[in-house]
Amino acid sequence: MIRAAKPAAALAALALTVLTASAVPAAGVTAPLPAAAATADPLAALRGQQPRWHPCTTSPEDTAGAELDAAGAGCTELAVPLDYRRPDGPTTGVALARLPATDQARRLGTLFYNPGGPGVPARDLALTLRRAAPGLAARYDIVGMGPRFVGASTPSTAAGPRPAPARPAPTG
Repeated sequence: MIRAAKPAAALAALALTVLTASAVPAAGVTAPLPAAAATADPLAALRGQQPRWHPCTTSPEDTAGAELDAAGAGCTELAVPLDYRRPDGPTTGVALARLPATDQARRLGTLFYNPGGPGVPARDLALTLRRAAPGLAARYDIVGMGPRFVGASTPSTAAGPRPAPARPAPTG
C-alpha cells in the first residue's frame, strides 16, 4: 500500500508543478533548469512540460469528452514515468481535464481531483465534482486526472490478463 501511495503522490506533485507553470503568462515563463539541477532531479525534464490544452472530444462516440467541451473544459496529456523507481526511464501518458472556476473574479487556485480507485478514469469526474459542489467550482479550477492506463490515458502495453483489483474486506 505504501508503494502505491508514493507514485500517486509523486504524480500529483508533478501534475501540480506543470499545471501551475502553465497558468503563468507567456511573459513570465521561467528559464530552463541549470544542468546541475537536471542531473540532481531525474524528474526535472518532466516537470518542465508545458501542457497544450485542446478540446476533450476524441471521437464522435466520446460523449464524456463532448460533455467536458460543452462545459468549457480543456484537456491535455502529460508524460509520467512508467516506473517511479526509474524516473529517468520510459514514460507513459496521463490524461487531464481542466474546468475553469465559474467565478473568475473570486478564483483562488486549482483543485487537483482524483477520488481514488483503482481503475477509475477520473479525468471526466471533474465535471461531476463541479456539479456536486458548485461553491467549490466557483472558486477553483478543477483538474481531473485519468490515472496511468485508465480511460483517456495511454493504455498499457503489457501482455496478458490483468488480475481484478483487490476489494476491501467487509467491515462488519
